Amino acid sequence: MIFVDKLVAWAESAWAMAPNLVVALTVVVASWFLARWTGRALCKALDHLSSSEDETQLPSLLGALARIVVFVGGAFVALGVLHLDKTVTSLLAGIGVVGLALGFAFQDIAANLISGVLLAVKKPFVAGDVIQYGEETGTVLRIDLRETQMRRFTGEVVIVPNRKLLESELTNVTQGAARRIDVAVGVAYDTDLEQAQRVACEAVASLDHVLTEDHAVEALYVSFGASSIDMDVRFWVDYLEEPIRYVRLRSEAIVAIKAAFDEANISIPFPIRTLDVPAHAAEAWGREAA
Repeated sequence: MIFVDKLVAWAESAWAMAPNLVVALTVVVASWFLARWTGRALCKALDHLSSSEDETQLPSLLGALARIVVFVGGAFVALGVLHLDKTVTSLLAGIGVVGLALGFAFQDIAANLISGVLLAVKKPFVAGDVIQYGEETGTVLRIDLRETQMRRFTGEVVIVPNRKLLESELTNVTQGAARRIDVAVGVAYDTDLEQAQRVACEAVASLDHVLTEDHAVEALYVSFGASSIDMDVRFWVDYLEEPIRYVRLRSEAIVAIKAAFDEANISIPFPIRTLDVPAHAAEAWGREAA
């Protein structure tokens, strides 16, 4: 009898809660549709405000967050309709504890996500830019919330966690339309230094794609070396049109300077080494040779 009485009581409670259950289900379904609509509307609004069609990571993130917030809010309202206020309180407390534990367990992932948001807001670079951080240099292919993909000039695709891009010194090479190339070269001590400067500048200025209107080619002596007087030949190239041109023109400049020096009889000396030999050893070698 006791078991039957409990079943009857449960059935009566369920019948009494039926209207509330219908309302709660309606709230959940409505929240789901409202969350989808809110996310799409926010993404479209932010896409219209974005300065570039390729920069979609921030609108997508905010749209996803909006969907989650709206749906979770609707779920809590549905639980309140079912008079499960204590359950709501327990869920909030549990979410806080779980969130704290997950924060410690996945702090690297969280740091990368936050870094992705900061990159999307600050926009130090966009897809297509050439960036350099540490020893890595390449073209940005895609910027996600957790990682950034870039292609090296040698063809490999590198996946870089966003946190590293914020922690390391980052250079956006594309933001500068022109880039300077320095080529070090040494000449013999008996060389006419002014002639060597002139020959080197003319050789580099004759190359294609070297900017000579706004940036003059310079050859500046920098030091007295062990076997040569060293100078830097400096010239500028258009970096935006073809980034790999930077590497190719350095090679072409070296070839052109060497050919021009050979034609002008300007020598690039080999390293000179002086060997000190004791006098008695030199005498002994002399007797042996005789």
